[in-house]
Amino acid sequence: MATPSPNQSGMLPSISDIQQHAEEILGVRPCLWQLKVVEALLKQDQDVFCIARTGMGKTLTFWMPLLFRLDGIQIVVTPLNMLGK
Repeated sequence: MATPSPNQSGMLPSISDIQQHAEEILGVRPCLWQLKVVEALLKQDQDVFCIARTGMGKTLTFWMPLLFRLDGIQIVVTPLNMLGK
């Protein structure tokens, strides 16, 4: 069952909807902070700035909104040169 895009219908998924989709489609159970970041991203009413340590799951946080934006594109800027140090 496809969930309407928040851009198209104006409806935003709940945190439990986001968690359920992530578990069903991606096979992972996201942490609460990840779910809250995704909720903020889907609202699209302000910029979202997320800081988390290496290995905390930032990449998953940027994939999950795409579960609700079937025609969406997500752009992630990351300082890869810092990872090599």
